[in-house]
Amino acid sequence: DLYFHDQRARWGLSASEAILFPILVGLTFPQAVWGVTVAIAIASIARPRLALSRKLFNIGEYGCAVAAAALIWELLGDSSAVFSPRSAAASVLAVLTFSFLTHLLVSAAFGLAGLGSFLVALRTVAPSAGWNLAGSIVVGLFFAAAYLAGSWTVVLFPLPLMALYFGYRAVVRQEGERERVESLHSASRALAASMDLDLAMEGFVGGAREIVSAWEARAVIKLDNRVLCTTVDQDGTKARMQPVMDWPMVFLMEKLEMEREAIIVREDAGSELSALPGQLGATSFVAVPLLDDDAVVGYLLALNRIGAEDFAEADARVLQALGAELVLTLHS
Repeated sequence: DLYFHDQRARWGLSASEAILFPILVGLTFPQAVWGVTVAIAIASIARPRLALSRKLFNIGEYGCAVAAAALIWELLGDSSAVFSPRSAAASVLAVLTFSFLTHLLVSAAFGLAGLGSFLVALRTVAPSAGWNLAGSIVVGLFFAAAYLAGSWTVVLFPLPLMALYFGYRAVVRQEGERERVESLHSASRALAASMDLDLAMEGFVGGAREIVSAWEARAVIKLDNRVLCTTVDQDGTKARMQPVMDWPMVFLMEKLEMEREAIIVREDAGSELSALPGQLGATSFVAVPLLDDDAVVGYLLALNRIGAEDFAEADARVLQALGAELVLTLHS
């Protein structure tokens, strides 16, 4: 399904348009609308890590879009058993409408969430979505023609769908990794850009926040027998190297010194630390220790993932790589 999780509108791609072709030509209007809506509902419920808001949004998004597509097919499609040029044109128009509405709704949600303007979100997704749509239309037309010629051909559909899915996911992963590498370099350059440790830490923490798409990031370091914290949030609010006084931050330091590995607490996840996000003024967080040989000399903390995705192990690994850079900088 389509998803976003940061201000650069990184989007997942799927073969939903290709699947829609045989659904439109083989089912009635009510069957198509209810079938797709129920299928999306089941798929969303089966993914417990999805926030309830995202589950409801997915159901409403796909339900509205498939209703519009099915209506176009109902009005313009050829009801004969032969997949005529008229049927092909009507099905392509219906699927284009479906694709436009799904992207429109997600882009609107993206804009309303304050993560970027509506038009910027649309422009960001256009290149990758265009290639995805072209491939799905070509494959979908073959699906529709094959289904009308013989409904048994539906058993052959999964193979090309899997090829489409994994191909587009590879493109998305590659783009995501490229952005992360660029952000890692940017955060590392921030450390070396100023001889003023306060300024260097501010740029570094801001870069770390962007990399993991967090609302707020903090770097806690032990320096000259003091424990200091630098904070940067999405609104641009910054706090330079202030002493750590509040108990939740001190407790997290002690926990990381004992665990010596990343701690991820997601929204509504039951664990012994489930109360800690609220005490930190957040709903979820990821924290990684700063390791200097055998000693924990601080930690990096990212609070509240922007968008609908939770923090994951990949975010912890990125923060650990950044933490190693920070420790080297503190030495120098």
